[in-house]
Amino acid sequence: FFFQAEDGIRDFCLSRGLGDVYKRQIEDDLLLFQDDIFTVEPQTGQIWPNSEMTITVTFRPQGALHYSCTAWCNVSCQEERLDLHLSGTGIGPKASLSVGEWEIGDIFVTASRTQELTIENKGEIEARFELLQNDTPFSRMFNFDITHGVLKVGERLNFNITFCSTILGGFSEVFKWRLEGSNEVQVLNCNGRVVAPTFKFTKDLLDFEKVSFSFTKTLEVELVTVSYTHLTLPTIYSVQISVVAVSLKKK
Repeated sequence: FFFQAEDGIRDFCLSRGLGDVYKRQIEDDLLLFQDDIFTVEPQTGQIWPNSEMTITVTFRPQGALHYSCTAWCNVSCQEERLDLHLSGTGIGPKASLSVGEWEIGDIFVTASRTQELTIENKGEIEARFELLQNDTPFSRMFNFDITHGVLKVGERLNFNITFCSTILGGFSEVFKWRLEGSNEVQVLNCNGRVVAPTFKFTKDLLDFEKVSFSFTKTLEVELVTVSYTHLTLPTIYSVQISVVAVSLKKK
């Protein structure tokens, strides 16, 4: 007996990627079964009367996909071939994030906020992960201290995300981590709004009282921030004064 691939030919196009092209032109070639995913051993042999032989089929998936093909067994003195259907599903790495959404809320410009995340390998093989970069203005305001790595089976890895923005406005960013050999991605949604700092005067009223004409009197007032945050950039301000003069006449 000997094993062949479907129709004696492993065609790359017709088999949807399950093997190379093994089209032989030599008439005496047995066209033995060859495939990148499935392996049949032994491919040829002899079986004596009232005996049996164990055939070993090995499945080596190259991705998280479903694979199938047919191996044909040609037996001497028998017209019809025996078909052996082979199928299997490759399981890729599995990992999960401890947090799927980070609600930052209102945050003052140039202020920073940090969130700790944990990525864990929950699969049966090592997991290689990589952060896919975003190309938006607010995505550049996020800093990840770890963007890629390898997790052993059952291993956990803690890392921090820090947000510090120099631009104002609301944002909704989606960050994705790719797992090598898997079609699934891990997703983190980040939402919030960057607001301007708040200021106030230390005095509500400056009362100069009575001042003689052409004389000058000076009072001081401080402009302070009440944003409870450390500003790393200077704030430009301007003061507008509306003067109302009232004539005082003796009655």
